[in-house]
Amino acid sequence: MSVARFWNPGPWQHVVAGSPEWTGDVELACNEQRSVQLAVELTAPLPAAELRLSGDLAALDWRLHRVGRVQTKEAGAVADQLHPWLGSADLAAGLQPCWLIVRSAAPGLFSGCVELWSAGAVVAALPLTVRVDPVRLPDPTDWAFYLDLWQQPTALADELGLPRWSDAHFHALQPYLRDLARAGQKPLTCTILDEPWGHQTHYDFPSMVRWQRRGEGWGWDFAVFDRYVELATVCGLRGPISCYSLVLGPGDRTDCVFLGEGGEREVCEVGDEVYRRTWSAFLRCFRDHLDRRGWLSRTQLGFDEKPPAVMAAALGLVREVTPELRCALAGNWMPEHDAGIADYCVIYPGPPPEACAARRDRGVTTTFYTCCGPAFPNTFPFSPPLESTLLPWIAAALGADGYLRWAYASWPADALACSDFGPWPSGDTFLVYRGPDGPLSTPRYEMLLEGVQDYELVRLAAATGSPQVATAVALGQRQHDGRVKDGRDLEQARRWLRAVVAAGQ
Repeated sequence: MSVARFWNPGPWQHVVAGSPEWTGDVELACNEQRSVQLAVELTAPLPAAELRLSGDLAALDWRLHRVGRVQTKEAGAVADQLHPWLGSADLAAGLQPCWLIVRSAAPGLFSGCVELWSAGAVVAALPLTVRVDPVRLPDPTDWAFYLDLWQQPTALADELGLPRWSDAHFHALQPYLRDLARAGQKPLTCTILDEPWGHQTHYDFPSMVRWQRRGEGWGWDFAVFDRYVELATVCGLRGPISCYSLVLGPGDRTDCVFLGEGGEREVCEVGDEVYRRTWSAFLRCFRDHLDRRGWLSRTQLGFDEKPPAVMAAALGLVREVTPELRCALAGNWMPEHDAGIADYCVIYPGPPPEACAARRDRGVTTTFYTCCGPAFPNTFPFSPPLESTLLPWIAAALGADGYLRWAYASWPADALACSDFGPWPSGDTFLVYRGPDGPLSTPRYEMLLEGVQDYELVRLAAATGSPQVATAVALGQRQHDGRVKDGRDLEQARRWLRAVVAAGQ
């Protein structure tokens, strides 16, 4: 028989042949998704293989995936691609991870088997029980968690060989924007300057605002910007419009490069006469345009990892010219600029908890982020999937509003084969792959969304005033290194929180 082993190793770690079996029921709330990692070890190829759910399990809302591997410079081939398992597939000898995502709108106990079929017969079966508690999570559109995954929409056009901002490009963007809405994404990433991050990705990142030279000054065409915001809004992204940037970044750069449609080029430094004149004119024009479109209250000017002096000059100009426009910053915590930032994201380990509380009292947003560092916790393909789930728990422990990751889909060349790009850790520039009809998800992305759901559960439990919430959060997020973190901590913390919510209903 070609099936040497068929088991449930749990979703917390990348599975290897000797991974122990995860025992116990799968537990969740109503309207919550939960991942189950399965693994089959084959001594010989298995033709026409299928996975099916039997018994009560078939009544769940479920998705089955075959997990494909991608090359990483840090760990070799890593299981990181969730290919929908539709129909049958030929499996090679060796270890094949599988990924099951379940959800239920109603409480209950669902029991049955995950069956592995080949050539019309069951060759292995794994018993599974899913327990859905009578506690309901809100829909993603109602999640309070402030998830900010920066987007690079032109990467998709270049991947597909489509003219940028063509009808075909906008059509192809729709499933990606809807997927972000499924994740509870809040801001929409837009560019008002060409390459605002200094071309730190494989594909170009041009401005959505077209700059047009007019004599000694500039004019602006907002048609692409408008169409993108309109499409994203229709697809469910109705949060802030984050516009990058009044200075090139990240880091200590103080320069801006204005590029016109006809190839015109003008360079300035933050605070000099050209900078003040050009950005003052732009900001006034942009403010008036946003006001006409009804987007002024949604829009914020974004900055990435800029030092205090640069922020002081840029914020000073915005306050002077267009105080109606809010500002967002991802970078180090700078108390001197706290008051001027409406959306402040602080690099891990994050902002001081007392600052989170004070800013929440002022009605402004405070989050934290990881990027090419730290080594853990993070969302690289080679990171233990548990670390993605931990990130919203860390936000809850800080009293922060959410989490930011700098790249949702900034793919390297041939990302499906190799996730490396430049000096960054493998997979640092994306969380999903390009699939045949839209995004191809990953275990790290799905596990991040499950952490967001946990944050919502914490929020529901905290509304009851129960002191057990703090105990659950402390247990859930203790030890941030996913290589040694015990997933049972999260399971127990979730049980406590669901019990607190149920008792308060």
